[in-house]
Amino acid sequence: MTRSSVELIRRVEEAKLNAWPPIQQVLFDGWLLRFSGSYSKRGNAVVPLYPGTQRTLQKIRHCEEAYSREGLPTLFQLSNVPELRSLDRALADSRYKRIDSSLVLTVGLDELPATSGRLFEVLEIDSWLNVYCRLSGMPKTAARLQQLVLKSIPADAIYGAIKSSAGHVACGLAVIDDKFIGLFDILTHPNYRRQGHARQLILNLLRCGTKNGAHTGYLQVAKDNKPALALYKHIGFQSLYRSWYRVRQGLATRSVDSA
Repeated sequence: MTRSSVELIRRVEEAKLNAWPPIQQVLFDGWLLRFSGSYSKRGNAVVPLYPGTQRTLQKIRHCEEAYSREGLPTLFQLSNVPELRSLDRALADSRYKRIDSSLVLTVGLDELPATSGRLFEVLEIDSWLNVYCRLSGMPKTAARLQQLVLKSIPADAIYGAIKSSAGHVACGLAVIDDKFIGLFDILTHPNYRRQGHARQLILNLLRCGTKNGAHTGYLQVAKDNKPALALYKHIGFQSLYRSWYRVRQGLATRSVDSA
């Protein structure tokens, strides 16, 4: 892994943290502890930022106690950057299971393929959340938590949807952080997949980024989601790095379902 790729990874990770703020967070000896109730892994994970001074196992125990008080599993968000290898090994030795392996992809916005904007709409937060809940089947309790997160995003956010004669059939969120635009919660109704709606949605969201000065798009996708990976590759996305969570095995705590 080259120095320039590590620097780009760090910048994308920074943009991801900014794009999806937790309801609460605590900085502890170089690790960011994020809390968002029972919704969202990315809002309820420990994110290592920089080396601290305390012993790793001591810090892991501290995190376990903090998440236990919230009734949540202790999750660590990791990636394949060299400085996280020793922590990943320490977590594995402490019976933390590796789950939800994903790829973070990037694309340059100056080479996007052409698309029509005829069916693309930009919605207000509440309208978009209604569409998202309908398409995803998200329960009302989780929707209320997500609304808190969305309204606290400290950057320009674009709430996009594709509307056909049957109503809104796809939706997604884009967040612009300086020159980077991240895509989140890309969804298409099962009855309307493989009809080009997701492609049109993604390209229109990215074009909103170019209009606001962004030059690089990024997103995270499950490593085994072959249809999505094929779509993103066709648009021009390329893999930048791998990401995963580690969770303590055998803990009887509330589950955290979303990515």
